[in-house]
Amino acid sequence: MYLHKIQEKYEIEVRAIDTLIEHITDKRQEAVEERRRDHLLKQIAEIKEYDERLEHMANEHIDIDLDDGVKENYEKVQKDRNRTKYKILAPIK
Repeated sequence: MYLHKIQEKYEIEVRAIDTLIEHITDKRQEAVEERRRDHLLKQIAEIKEYDERLEHMANEHIDIDLDDGVKENYEKVQKDRNRTKYKILAPIK
């Protein structure tokens, strides 16, 4: 799955940045790399959260009816059996 591949690449990059930070002597460059690492860590956290929501919805086995139309089915696939809505899709324009 694309989501897991990008997460793995981000994690590899974070490890590379950590190694780089250990050997940097320039404080300004160290700060730049730390900001970059923090940004990647936030993206990893967002990916994990999205993946959990997506997995939860996939396990719901939601039935859709093509006769209901796109907007109604779009809403159905974002709500679980308890009618809790999970924002896993971009809004329809």
